[in-house]
Amino acid sequence: MAHRADMRCSCGLTKKLLEELEQLTDHRDLAESLGEMMRSPDAFGNDRLSDLYHKIIALPNRTKIMRELAETLKTLITLERQAYNLDEQEHEEPYEERLRRLLGGWLRRRSHW
Repeated sequence: MAHRADMRCSCGLTKKLLEELEQLTDHRDLAESLGEMMRSPDAFGNDRLSDLYHKIIALPNRTKIMRELAETLKTLITLERQAYNLDEQEHEEPYEERLRRLLGGWLRRRSHW
């Protein structure tokens, strides 16, 4: 049960991170404006904080984050399927064979009467 709760929590967090990435992408102009307002170069014209911020919001970084979140979801879905035993149903007896087995036993009992 704890594993199932962990899966729910992890999936929820991953979805929140995806929503955050979506907001950053949808409102890229606001993020750019914030970066410009933060700009405060030193005497040599360097602004490491602003440069780091622009690197974080850049398309390649957002693409990397999306790829990592997709991989996380793929892993979580696999673990969730294991936690709920969803893949083990493939090993169950097919419906037709079970029916044949059950009816066969029933027919044999009826023939003894």
